[in-house]
Amino acid sequence: MKMIWINIVAAFLIACVSSLFFFKVITRKLKSKKIFRLDTNKYSKERKVPALGGIAAFMGFIFTITVMMGVFAIFDKNVIDTNILMFGLLTVTLLALLGMVDDILEFTRKRTKPLMAIFATIPLVAANYTKQTIVNVPFIGNVEFGILYALVIIPIIIVFCSNAVNILAGLDGLVPGMGAIATLGLLIISYMKFNTTAVLFLTTLLAVQMTLYKYNRYPSRILPGNIGTLFIGGAIAVGAIIGNIERALVIVMVPYGLHFLLYIRTWFKFTPKAMGDYTTKKGVLKTRAKKSYGLTIFLMKHFKNMTEKSIVYYLIGVETLFSILAIASYLIFP
Repeated sequence: MKMIWINIVAAFLIACVSSLFFFKVITRKLKSKKIFRLDTNKYSKERKVPALGGIAAFMGFIFTITVMMGVFAIFDKNVIDTNILMFGLLTVTLLALLGMVDDILEFTRKRTKPLMAIFATIPLVAANYTKQTIVNVPFIGNVEFGILYALVIIPIIIVFCSNAVNILAGLDGLVPGMGAIATLGLLIISYMKFNTTAVLFLTTLLAVQMTLYKYNRYPSRILPGNIGTLFIGGAIAVGAIIGNIERALVIVMVPYGLHFLLYIRTWFKFTPKAMGDYTTKKGVLKTRAKKSYGLTIFLMKHFKNMTEKSIVYYLIGVETLFSILAIASYLIFP
């Protein structure tokens, strides 16, 4: 038992060190190739930073999981479910690849990413196809979905989470900040349920997001890109599926769901960016939007003197609240 948790701590440390290494290498390479994106929400319209930082986070994640799978195979191969972990990694890899393609080709049709994300769910659908799965649905209880779990529930979960994180992006530190808090909540619940496979997966994901936050927090030194947002959102969903804690996932994703509901009021006629239309000399973000098309625009319209940093802190605080609620729900209704 002691060896298991020593390995989990080792996974966290390896993920931190390896992702730090990959960030340094990738940042240097992006600068040499002059792969930059405009850093929005700044009073100066000329500030550009390296893009595609999600590559480093993804590489750190894959490297760590691969190493730890080898470690567990040598010392105690029965501790983690290698099969479901491999299928989960394949799904996350496909989502990261989708994000990379989008970063390069810049899809203009808004339905392209959700449709392509469905393809990425196939590995986990295949892994769960023969399972008769019971899901604890909030306010309802245990529901036996049977084959519908693999064919319907899993694709919906992964497509929504990956794209919801992608939509709620655009501010320095927002993606890894909120994502790390959501991941931490799921990690604690997986620990409570003693699901070592999910604990390993989510511990590694938490570590690489913390490293990404170090580089992406205000003022950002690197941007995550679509590869970062789709990877993080998809990995959060996969971690919850591996841990069989879908109820917790629903709760921690409430802020993303609220943002999405505000966003779709436009019926995709235009893309309401998470950032403001312009920034004042004091760093206050302003929006010309007539309605609150998202949580970030809601804060700009209804709170005074909201800067990029303060908006991110507000939303991280909101995510912290829902992560605590998710943990409390499992303490009260295990």
